[in-house]
Amino acid sequence: MNDHKKTKKQLVDELNALRRRIASLEREASDRGSSPAEEDERPCERLGRLSDDSVIADGSSVVPGAASSNEEGRTHSPAEILCISPSPAMESLAQICQDLGHHCTCITDADGLQNLHGQFHLAIVAAKPGGHAFFNGVTLHDLMVRSSNGPMVERGLLLSNMQELRGHLHAYELRASGHCQISDPVRPFPPDLLARIRHAIVDVLRLPAYEPVNFFDEVTDSILHSVVESSQAPLLVLDAEWRIWFANLSAHAVFRRASQLLKGLPLDELLADPQDGTVFRERVAQGLGRGGGEIECRLRTREGREFDALIWYNPIYHEGITELVGCTFTDITRRKRAETELIKTHQLLQERVRLQGDELVRTSEQLEQRTQEQDVTRQALDRERNLLHTLINSVPDMVYAKDLESRFLLVNQSVVERLEAASAEEVIGRTDADFLMPEDAATYREEELEVLREGVPVVNREYRTCEPGRPPRWTLVTKVPLRNEHTGQVVGLVGLNRDITHLKQMEWEMLAVERQHRIVLDAMADAIHVIDRDYQIVLVNRSFRNWLRDYRIGGEPIGRALKDVVPFLPEHSFAQYEEVFTSGKGIEYEFEAHVNGMSVLVEVRKVPIVESNRVIRVATILRDVTDRRQVEESLRQSEARIRQMVESLPMVLFSFEASTNQALLVQGDVKRVLGYERDRIFTDPTLGRRVVHPDDREASDEAFRVGLASKRPFRVEFRILHGETGAVRHVQQYVVPVCDSKNRLARHDSLVIDVTAEHEAEQRLKLLSQVVE
Repeated sequence: MNDHKKTKKQLVDELNALRRRIASLEREASDRGSSPAEEDERPCERLGRLSDDSVIADGSSVVPGAASSNEEGRTHSPAEILCISPSPAMESLAQICQDLGHHCTCITDADGLQNLHGQFHLAIVAAKPGGHAFFNGVTLHDLMVRSSNGPMVERGLLLSNMQELRGHLHAYELRASGHCQISDPVRPFPPDLLARIRHAIVDVLRLPAYEPVNFFDEVTDSILHSVVESSQAPLLVLDAEWRIWFANLSAHAVFRRASQLLKGLPLDELLADPQDGTVFRERVAQGLGRGGGEIECRLRTREGREFDALIWYNPIYHEGITELVGCTFTDITRRKRAETELIKTHQLLQERVRLQGDELVRTSEQLEQRTQEQDVTRQALDRERNLLHTLINSVPDMVYAKDLESRFLLVNQSVVERLEAASAEEVIGRTDADFLMPEDAATYREEELEVLREGVPVVNREYRTCEPGRPPRWTLVTKVPLRNEHTGQVVGLVGLNRDITHLKQMEWEMLAVERQHRIVLDAMADAIHVIDRDYQIVLVNRSFRNWLRDYRIGGEPIGRALKDVVPFLPEHSFAQYEEVFTSGKGIEYEFEAHVNGMSVLVEVRKVPIVESNRVIRVATILRDVTDRRQVEESLRQSEARIRQMVESLPMVLFSFEASTNQALLVQGDVKRVLGYERDRIFTDPTLGRRVVHPDDREASDEAFRVGLASKRPFRVEFRILHGETGAVRHVQQYVVPVCDSKNRLARHDSLVIDVTAEHEAEQRLKLLSQVVE
């Protein structure tokens, strides 16, 4: 009663045993009319042993034990042979049949097979790789078992790949067919293959004709019936109407139905869902064409219990036609349930894997992002480290780090060069005492101990060091404690030494220059003082101090407010200071001050002092111009008297530029002497030469050329044509050449005097003397 719970392997083994028994009975029924000699070998096995060694050069072959096969094939009556093959191979097959003396009917398409009738001793089929079916599923088996319309064949010969036909051949084909190994039936056959096919045709024609077995005459056999009935595997046989034709005891036990209730029952009654019957029948019908198969469906017992079953089915032939379907099945409910649970578990596992995968992806992305950030940070640190290393080694200052024992931990290239070491590795781990003079090393060590003990930095401390055979060197030293980043404890120090020897030299030079400037400043007669933006005096010269003393203003002026030192300054003077600070432009002016009962005229110049585009100080230059004003006034009075005198006399003062002969100064009665307006002299540089009498121009020009070249004063007398009256006038011109600092002629000043009256008087005197004589 528990046979349906057997394992699949046990059921398969029982079914295979049943199949082997059925095949044995079929062979016994087929061999009843066969001779013992024909029972020695199965055609497929015998023909399969034919090797390539039996092929000779002319395409024929020799089969051991069958030397007269070709002769026998030619002496017997001609056989009817049906050749079914693609076109490329058909010509070769037809030629072989004709060479053997047989009749050959060639079929190359499905239409030719459908319209063919008659009996054939042999059917030669060239099947494509993958199966032995041809022309829409028709097989060699169908030709051998058909009895109604269409051709009937007694024997068969398959030309194909035997390895690909395993499992596809029916027992009928194996028992009454031969096989010749080929690889591709679509291509023309080579000579060696044609020889093998030739011998295969002869051997197959010697086989007995196939006679279909009437299985139903044997089904009542007691042995077979006993095996079927006692099988623990449920067995059902279905007829053409899909009704139960036979059921063994195991099947009765599974469906809880007696034999009379189960036999003749439609298959749909055993299905859990009768609507699945159509699908079941279609799939089984398709599988029968392939020799059987398996299918899963859901069955139902008499009590209504449903269970999943795996059904194996095979066709049962009667007179070569499939009449019945044999089915055996096993209950796979537990397996299906397990599969369902497995699917659920698998889905749950997939969901968990997906969630874990998502979490893993997120974690991986976070890790990747963190890794990228770390890479970016590391690259930034590397860049900063490289930048810092490059910067430290590029600065001219000596940068170093030391431990508590003043041993070098880090040095830059400047330290290496200063200590005259070969490399930084030579300096690391050593102290100043290994490189410097003992007294200098002791000074540095004492200073460093102070920094390490007190934790107070030393900033910009100057040191002067002297080494034998070298000039003194000045160093500006800064040392700060190096602390542990966690505990804050001093673990060393970092130092920066700057060589300021050249700065010291510049400082001394600047002091010397400043002393020189102070000497020059004090030597100046002008009183000079400088104020800052708070109007505090920051610098004065000696003349300013003397100026204060002369005007009885006491006290030290430097550091005091300008208004306190010079109280008599007007208010607008401070406004002018503010203007200079704002605009950055200097101012010059004069003012008169009354100091201690004295009237003083002062010339003032305020000059801005600029640093970084900003006025930070203003220098004021005070000059007492009282005496100069008096002299200038006397000069003006003298000049007025001279101008009055010149204008009252027949003379003119000229000053001409040497290179352009442009008038620079014209004084006197130009209209009276020359007959032209004064402005005409400035606008017409050639007027001075044109006014000369034409007869005297050449001599006058030569006299001017020689006189100016000598760069000494000279006198020229010549006649002119008066511009207003046209009269001839006699003049004398006194010329003084003026040179610049390089002794080059810059201008020439002239005094032109009208001497016409004197010349006429001289002429009268000469005439009178002649008369007297």
